[in-house]
Amino acid sequence: MRKETSQWGKDVRKAVIDKDMTLKQLAESIGYSYAVVLSVISGKYSNATYQAIAEKINEKLGTLIRDLPHL
Repeated sequence: MRKETSQWGKDVRKAVIDKDMTLKQLAESIGYSYAVVLSVISGKYSNATYQAIAEKINEKLGTLIRDLPHL
């Protein structure tokens, strides 16, 4: 069964589109691999650095910290 994407994940994907970026470009711009960024956005990444990566994504895209999903 497929896990539903969080509102934050949807907001990130929309912000990437609005900024004419790809997720790969986002990943490169914050210094992480595409796979890691995709896992964070999809809510599948539960490493201790998850919060730091999510905050970098928010900073780059202007998405809201308060909307971060909690693992």
